[in-house]
Amino acid sequence: DSQSCTNYSTCNFTWQSGSWGTCSVTCGGGTQTRTVVCKRSDGTTVSDSNCSGTKPASSQTCNTTACATYSWQTGSWGTCSVTCGGGTQTRTVVCKRNDGVTVADGNCSGAKPANSQTCNATACATYSWQTGSWGTCSVTCGGGTQTRTVSCKRNDGVTVSSTYCSGTKPAASQTCNTQSCNASCTIRHPIGWYGAGRLNPPHCIEYYLRPGGTIGTSTLAHGSSAMRSARYCANGQCWGTIRYECDNGSMRITSKTCNYGLQP
Repeated sequence: DSQSCTNYSTCNFTWQSGSWGTCSVTCGGGTQTRTVVCKRSDGTTVSDSNCSGTKPASSQTCNTTACATYSWQTGSWGTCSVTCGGGTQTRTVVCKRNDGVTVADGNCSGAKPANSQTCNATACATYSWQTGSWGTCSVTCGGGTQTRTVSCKRNDGVTVSSTYCSGTKPAASQTCNTQSCNASCTIRHPIGWYGAGRLNPPHCIEYYLRPGGTIGTSTLAHGSSAMRSARYCANGQCWGTIRYECDNGSMRITSKTCNYGLQP
C-alpha cells in the first residue's frame, strides 16, 4: 500500500512492472514490451537510481515457434487411360504445410502443378490379313488342291499371331483343275498357222465353212489326232498341213508346214 513519506530517507523504493504488450509477430520470434519504473512507497514514480537491484527487463522475445511454410506436393502419375493413340493420366496435387497437414490451395504460392497430362501418344498398330499367290495345282485334272500363305501382319510388316487380325481368315487352300480327266477338245475353225521364215512368213488357212459361210467348231476326243490342209493363204497362194491332237481338253499341235505357191 502506498504511504506518504515526509522524510525522504524513510521512503521505500521498488521496481514496478506493467503487463507485457502484444508480440510484434505471431511466429518466427518477435518482441513484446512493458513499462518498468521505480516507485516510491507513496506511489510516486521516481528516478530509476532510487531503486536498488537489477531493473526488470522491459522487453523480451516472444512467439519463437517457427512460422509455418506451404508448398505444392505432387503424387506419382497414374496409369495411362490407353496403351496407344493418346490418352490421359492423372496425379494428386495438394498444398501442404511444413508439418504435413493438407491445407487450402490458397496458402501455396506460385502456379499449381498440372494434375493431368497426355500419354502414350504413339499411333496404334493396325493389323490385316496378307495372302500370297496360289501355288501349282496338285493335279492337272479331276480336282486337286492348291495352297497359298495367309498371315496376319502389323502395319510395319511384322508377322504376328492371327488373333490380332479381325474378320474371317482368308482361305489358305482351294480346289483346282476340277475338269474331268480325258476330256475332249472343242476345235474352233478355220485353223490358221504360220510357216517357216522370220521375215514375212507364209500364213496358211484351212478351208472350213459351214453352210451359210459361218465359222464353226468340231469335237476331238482325248488322245485323238487330226490333220487339216491349207486351201488358201492370207498373203498369196499357200499350201501345207497341220496336225494336232487332243490332250485332256487342250489342243496340242504336233506338226505343221506352210509354203508359198502351188502345191507341187
